[in-house]
Amino acid sequence: MRLRNAGIVTMLVCFAAIATAFCADGFLQDGITWILQVGAYHGSIVGRNRVDAVSGATKTSVAGSAVAEIKVAGQYLSAGVNVAQSGQSVDYNDPANGVAGERDISLLLLDLPLLYNFHLLTKPSGGRDNPRLILSLGGFMSFVLSKQIVETGTVGAADPEKLSSWALGPYLRVAGYPFAFGGFQPGLYLDFYRSFLPRFYDDVYFRQNSISGQLGILSGGLSFRF
Repeated sequence: MRLRNAGIVTMLVCFAAIATAFCADGFLQDGITWILQVGAYHGSIVGRNRVDAVSGATKTSVAGSAVAEIKVAGQYLSAGVNVAQSGQSVDYNDPANGVAGERDISLLLLDLPLLYNFHLLTKPSGGRDNPRLILSLGGFMSFVLSKQIVETGTVGAADPEKLSSWALGPYLRVAGYPFAFGGFQPGLYLDFYRSFLPRFYDDVYFRQNSISGQLGILSGGLSFRF
């Protein structure tokens, strides 16, 4: 799975490089800005536990994304593709009910955010007004490309085969670009998004409220605007 993840991230890098070459030739240069991002990805199943019988640890992986920002009637919209692998261990310790074990969940996720971008602190450079700060709000859909679940001991009653294959929810991104070199802007980004539909992971220990057992993602790293 790690090789597959690396392969998809490599494909995204190639896609961004090709998009950059097109922009250099003037193709869609006036209406579209291309963004390539790479960074740390911390994804997990989140929610309040009904009893103190569950604990977990989430692994951090590397994520890659390619984004197209489109200017429409003076407004900025962006659509992107994020690919990353989420790894999480859920420990069950409820001996009164005969539950004591661990479930390791590894997911290869494809996230598709659609965002409205607020350009702040713009400064002309390279023939355009380059923003120094961008605040993005919108929504996303996430799809499980592949999954691997390993259980040891006696774990909770959740059926891992019923793990949802998709998720939907709000998305927030903050990106800063302190420097501009013509039409090229290096910077940093921070993404946070969390699903609300459907119930991503159905487990009796996660059913404290209606949004328990959902997918939550925190990602941040390097961002490059072309």
